[in-house]
Parts: sequence; structure tokens; C-alpha cells
Amino acid sequence: MDGLDEYFQDGQNIAATVEVAASLAELGAAKPPPPPPPPPYTRTQAQPQAYPLFNEKPPIPSTLMFRPQQAPPSSRTLHVYCDRSNAANARIVDSDKTTTLWLFRVRMRKPHLTISSAVPTAAILATATYHDFSSRIDVVMRGVPITLSSRGAFKNGHTYQSPALAGATLTWKSQNFLTDLVCVDDKGVVLAQFHFKTWSLTKYGSLELLRSDLTSGYLMEEVVVTGMAMVEHEMALRTKGFADIAAGG
Repeated sequence: MDGLDEYFQDGQNIAATVEVAASLAELGAAKPPPPPPPPPYTRTQAQPQAYPLFNEKPPIPSTLMFRPQQAPPSSRTLHVYCDRSNAANARIVDSDKTTTLWLFRVRMRKPHLTISSAVPTAAILATATYHDFSSRIDVVMRGVPITLSSRGAFKNGHTYQSPALAGATLTWKSQNFLTDLVCVDDKGVVLAQFHFKTWSLTKYGSLELLRSDLTSGYLMEEVVVTGMAMVEHEMALRTKGFADIAAGG
């Protein structure tokens, strides 16, 4: 009987071992599988830039995008031609002696001088009024009044405060009898000059603008308008002087 008891006891031990193994197998199946090991570290090469900083430059843009601004001309000469059919009318022409910039008209009633644009609308740029018992000249340009006052009995010319130059004093005066009328600043620097064509029947003369900021814009218009107001004033004085000389002779 002892041998048979040992046999059954060994069988029970084996059965218990099988149960434990089955239980452990079930517990192992319930757990998630372990994560895979990470891949081995490898150094990746950076992708090259589209335009490396030192090896290659991006394409140059069109020069039209970065065209430098052209500097204004240092001077500009305008020409004043008489109207063949009416000496009281004139044209202010550009340096090419062809392009009409403004129309110039003189009449007996106020305002005595009118300067208008040459476009079909003929918009009035400025007017000038003279006075019988005063040498003052009243100019209105684009609605802004400008008064040209005589420098006195012993000085020729007229002065005015320039709206375009924040009230700086400019002076128009005769430089040479019958030849030149100049515009100077308060330091005596010549900004513009008008050359008379005294003996011409078709041309008043030419106006030379001698500084780059005078070749366009509001300041150019101001100098042209005040200059032409002085030109007409000088022409009237010279005509009267010639008449007085003729009458006295």
C-alpha cells in the first residue's frame, strides 16, 4: 500500500503543478506585450537650405523694383513767347522751346495779369494787380495772396515773403538795365534770372531757374508767377520811359 500511496501523492503533486502553470499562463496572457526596444541612435544630416548663407545667393530681383530715383535737374530754362496776333498774350514754354506750360495774358482792367495752365481747362494759376499811385503789386496764386513791395526810392526792385519757403524774404530786382532781372534770397544768392529780349517782336525773354528745388513744384510756380509779374512791371516802366524820352526829344 505504501507504493500505491506514493503514486497517488505524486499524481496530486503533478496536477497541482499543472494548475499553477496554467494559472501563470493565464496571468501572462492578460498582460500587454512589452514595447519594442527603441531603434539605435543614428545622426541624421540636416537638409540644405534653399539659399545657403555663404555658398550661394538668391537670384537678384528685377532692377525695375529698385530703380533709383532720378535727381532733379540743377537748373531749368523757360522761354516766354509773344502771341503774334495779340502782343498782350504770351506763352511760357519749357526748355525744349515747344511744350507750352502756361498762358500769359495782360489786360487793362483788374486783375491786369493772368497766368493760366495750358491744358484745355485753362485753369487760372495766378493773377497780378498793379496800382496807379503805388508801386505795390498784389499777386494771388492758387488762392494765396503774395504782396510784392517796393524796396524804396533809392533801391530798385520788390521784395516778398515766400509762402513756399515758410515766409523767407525773396527779392526781384534789375541787375543790368534792359538785360536782366534777378531773384535773390536774403543772403544775396541768385535763385533765378530773367533775360529780356528787348528788341524782339516775338519773345519777351527767358527765365532761368538756377536751383534744383526751383525746377518743379510749388516753389517753381511761385518764382515763375512773381517773376512774370515783375517782368510786366519792368516792361511798363521801360515803355513809359521810352515814351517820356521820345516826348521830351
